[in-house]
Amino acid sequence: MTVDVPLHSTHLVKSRDFVYIEATGTVFLSNGDRVGYHLLHSIDSPQTTPLPNKIRANVSLFGCFRQLKKNVVDNFACATIDPGDDMRRSLLLSVAAGAMLSATNYVYCGQMKKLAWMLQRHHSAYDVERKTRDGKGCVVCSKKTTSVIGSIGKSTCKICYGGVCYSCKIRQNISFIVAGGKLIQRKVVVCAKCVCESTQWNAQEAARDQITDFEACINDQGCTSYEACTVWCELSILESSASIHGR
Repeated sequence: MTVDVPLHSTHLVKSRDFVYIEATGTVFLSNGDRVGYHLLHSIDSPQTTPLPNKIRANVSLFGCFRQLKKNVVDNFACATIDPGDDMRRSLLLSVAAGAMLSATNYVYCGQMKKLAWMLQRHHSAYDVERKTRDGKGCVVCSKKTTSVIGSIGKSTCKICYGGVCYSCKIRQNISFIVAGGKLIQRKVVVCAKCVCESTQWNAQEAARDQITDFEACINDQGCTSYEACTVWCELSILESSASIHGR
């Protein structure tokens, strides 16, 4: 992982890179409470030399979280960062704060993962053809998505394939990991109904279903890796649905 510190573009301060192990999971306390954890800890590996124009730094981060009630999660995080070289304290604090606040992204990342799962789950050529012919109103506000100047601003939810007007459409950046570990993002239009539905889905059910789909993809398409399979399945859905709606 590489972190760009403030003022790195001025060449006054070099960016840092990190090599660490990471663990995420859940445990049960003696009182029966279920607690999740996320751990990052730097390691020294002779096979990973510092990147060019980077300084090898070290990080140790721990975060834990537990559900207090529906839609309320209590979160705690602490971190220690060794910049690996002299750095102004004010610059280091911003990097450390960013690392600790990243724990607040768990909910958002989980929702995006569920949206990606629903994107696969709801995809069917038959459903696409049928639902694109059903109605001309917005699936959220029921307002007509066409006017005297055509369908400017109209979009289609890539999950339920219902029409959404300009005011109701939600654009989400969904991430995919390609073979080799490169992260790419695709902007996908979804409706508020599907976003709410994804929030209510059980995370364990979504994870189990995704693993089953990935295994089927590997067997049917001959994908050589878990990451390549993930991208093949999800990007092919986006491309095929876009081609159908573009007719």
